[in-house]
Amino acid sequence: MSRIYSIPFNGSITAANAAVDLAALRPAADKPIRLRGVRIGQLSEVGDTQEEGINLTVRRFTATVTDGSGGTAPTPTPVDDIDAASGFSARVMDTTEATTSGTNELKEYLPWNVRSSPMEYWWPDERFAPTCRLNANRLILRWETTVADTIDNVSGVVWVEEL
Repeated sequence: MSRIYSIPFNGSITAANAAVDLAALRPAADKPIRLRGVRIGQLSEVGDTQEEGINLTVRRFTATVTDGSGGTAPTPTPVDDIDAASGFSARVMDTTEATTSGTNELKEYLPWNVRSSPMEYWWPDERFAPTCRLNANRLILRWETTVADTIDNVSGVVWVEEL
């Protein structure tokens, strides 16, 4: 039976960041993962007349992956308190993005206007949810847009199903 885990993230996005890996997810051996939902919001641009459109992407990296840096490696938290600890690992808010020697598969664009906060996205059916089956691969939620000015408080969560 599958389990659902949450991985919250929080930090700043500066004009110096060309891309930020909001979440990079690595499955454990023989335990595929599936991205089930994303919520992201911000507090510092409230009332700012310079609205910004942000391009978020979901990517799957194959083959050898070099993880990003500058972020943290939180422990995924089970949604149900009786579930076991996750087998997969996560990194959040990496200001140097991950790279791969394999294929960088763009799975989906998730456009977001920061004034429409929070933005929430759910995959309605497991057949549509981005999945990562191999331990050497990663699922990545990436902030692709260079912002005009710093957004000091970006917060969110990703929900991941471990199969």
